[in-house]
Amino acid sequence: MNINVGINITICGIGIMIFLVHVFNLILKRNKRPDEKWLLVFMIFNVIHFTSYLVFNIIKIYYTRDTYVISFYTNFYIMNNIEVFLLFRYILSYMTLSNNLKKKLSIFDIILFTIFVLSDVINAFFGFYFHAENGEYTRSKFMVTSQGYQFIMFMIILALAIFNKKLNKREKAAFILYCLLPFIAIILQNHYKGYALAYVS
Repeated sequence: MNINVGINITICGIGIMIFLVHVFNLILKRNKRPDEKWLLVFMIFNVIHFTSYLVFNIIKIYYTRDTYVISFYTNFYIMNNIEVFLLFRYILSYMTLSNNLKKKLSIFDIILFTIFVLSDVINAFFGFYFHAENGEYTRSKFMVTSQGYQFIMFMIILALAIFNKKLNKREKAAFILYCLLPFIAIILQNHYKGYALAYVS
């Protein structure tokens, strides 16, 4: 096992434990607010997301066929988008926004999400985001555009957090950090390839 695989497995293991604490706290809480129900769904999905990446890293030690790598990373790209989709559902439920704005943002989110998920599926056949060579994940020319949905929705969340006067400073800081840290992690991850820095963020 090389060092980056060991680090990624450790990151996922710790992440799963942290998310499980939040999941159990939310499950045990009585009289959940509507936004907390979305938060619970978001946390449970993150447990599944981290677990799938953990299992992938373990299997990849012994099995590295191109079809397996392409199948996993297609799933991985889609799950990244689902995570942001669920986060935005939580944001819409948590923040005090007009019904008209919520409706418009929700429709925009669904359309954009659908476009990028379909592009992830199509990529498995054409490789414009990534492909596999000798069992190794290899980025393609348009890889950066694969993260378009996430970048756009993070920018929207960032704007909502900054300009929403009904959020207190603590809430603003939490939402702003949740948007900015992945940006920083993605930049670093392009330099330190093979390490799951986005999961840490």
